[in-house]
Amino acid sequence: MPEHSTSARLAPRPDEEQPRVSFAILAYSHHWCIHEAVQAAFAQDYHPLEIILSDDSSPDDTFAIMSEMAKQYDGPHKIILNRTTSNQGIGGHINEVAALASGRFLVVGAGDDISLPNRTATLVKAWQDSGRTFKSIFSDCYRMKLDGTTYGRRVHPTPQILDDTQSFLKNAGYVIGATHGWDREIFDQFGPIDPQIVNEDRVLPLRSLLLGKIGYVKEPLVKYRDGGISHSHPQLSGKEYLYTTRPVFHQRHARDYAQNRKDLIKRGASQNLVKIARMKEQSYQFVCDLATGRSKIASAIRAMRAGVPVRRIASEIIKYTFARTYMRHVDRKCQKTIAD
Repeated sequence: MPEHSTSARLAPRPDEEQPRVSFAILAYSHHWCIHEAVQAAFAQDYHPLEIILSDDSSPDDTFAIMSEMAKQYDGPHKIILNRTTSNQGIGGHINEVAALASGRFLVVGAGDDISLPNRTATLVKAWQDSGRTFKSIFSDCYRMKLDGTTYGRRVHPTPQILDDTQSFLKNAGYVIGATHGWDREIFDQFGPIDPQIVNEDRVLPLRSLLLGKIGYVKEPLVKYRDGGISHSHPQLSGKEYLYTTRPVFHQRHARDYAQNRKDLIKRGASQNLVKIARMKEQSYQFVCDLATGRSKIASAIRAMRAGVPVRRIASEIIKYTFARTYMRHVDRKCQKTIAD
């Protein structure tokens, strides 16, 4: 897994020594914490920097707060204020912000997270030091409770799977999305992502591997607040988990791999890589089909044709055929989690 190292620096041309960079805050219903996120954006010590404050049609006063802060700002950075015309969701919002950004490198922060002042400068230096071969760069982060208290550090558990495209696909590769920055080439070359994508931290890095490498800065550059979209809810009943939560997450992953497959084809990747993406997509889609009551036989045949292992297919059919037994198992497991 490539890491940031000054020893491998490939010097840019003099006119590119300090490229324009975009720093975007993506907010939705973050009125209770958006002030801190925007202040952190204003405090970035990199120049020249444009800051995009973008609200995804929040029903609260998130946009009003951002607007007032932008109006009062008198610092050196360029400010772009944006509000979507309707709620776009994560994928659609990222597409809109990527289209607005004029920087060659884009750093993104959520409206409930806090970036450290040196975040942008550190990521850009890693990008420059790699000769701009790092098309995605991410870092460690501090964990933060809802009240803003930091209590630990999050690191990537298996960075080695980000070394090559096949490993990334087979092992459901991802970067720590709250810390992610990327070369705008991944949008210039591939275009927008599926607007329904939720796990952009699984989709965009694959594009980066198709164009170059993924860089990892082993230094906390963000305070990541618990309670976001990845937050778990152990209180769910077995029925809710089996027929609601589980298929929702599987559908998200199916979309991830569908986007991966399209990007692989567009880049002219090998048929082997395309087959892996299709197999993964259908593996996740198979669970969604079972949970929504679609024909087990037709769904199983479709999954087998895509290369999904028979053992996986059989396991899922048993799980949903004897759903009551499995739901009781999940209920016991959830109760134990709560008790612990």
